Amino acid sequence: MEVYTICYNLCTQRAPHNFSEKLYEYHGITLTGYLGEHVLPSLQSRNGDLLLAELIKRWKHHKIMNKWMKRFFTYLDRYYVKHHSHSSLQRVGVESFKKEVYNHIRENVVTAMLASIEKERNGEEVDHQQLKRCVAVFETMGQGDMDCYINDFEDALLTKSESYYNGRAAEWMSTDDTPAYLIKAEAALKAEKKGYLATVWKGHVDQFARGPGAFYQRRIMRRAKLYRSYAMVMKANLTAIKIGNR
Repeated sequence: MEVYTICYNLCTQRAPHNFSEKLYEYHGITLTGYLGEHVLPSLQSRNGDLLLAELIKRWKHHKIMNKWMKRFFTYLDRYYVKHHSHSSLQRVGVESFKKEVYNHIRENVVTAMLASIEKERNGEEVDHQQLKRCVAVFETMGQGDMDCYINDFEDALLTKSESYYNGRAAEWMSTDDTPAYLIKAEAALKAEKKGYLATVWKGHVDQFARGPGAFYQRRIMRRAKLYRSYAMVMKANLTAIKIGNR
């Protein structure tokens, strides 16, 4: 309450003693300074699962910081921001994280996430909740659209998935006959539908069922594209096996 009162007093005085503009500037400077000096170096020093865990922790802390900064400067947000058509303090907080942190570590994060998904495809246990929380960061960075998630993560996931199953299909072709190949292909497809992808996409399918929209239709179509791509790879290689056995 004391901080709010101080902010109120600074913002309600007449010029040249009204400090609304300065407070708004310092709010952004405080966020970017902390993110650049403490959060980014902490993330850049880590790789793999440690990077994902650190991202989740730092994003959680940033959301708490952003929430309280917004509360402390509620008067500023309610009047100065609205009257001058500036970005809200909430939006500034997200944009600061995106500019100072996300843009610098997203490629390493995607690499770590794809490595974790591949581990699961190879039979290892992975932390689905960790992956889902990382996906939530990508989704939030879009602030209302899914461009960050789709362009930065999902496109890479689809490409990596196609490459992975091309490799697996070639491996099975070199060692197995047709029945054995079919058994492995079917088992792999079932595992894919029960693994990480199913846990992430299930929520979007549920939301689509509650309220159809262009975004969720697109997500379902992209999911179908992944499975269809997988099936086409397996079918093409099965055809090659049959031809080779003649």
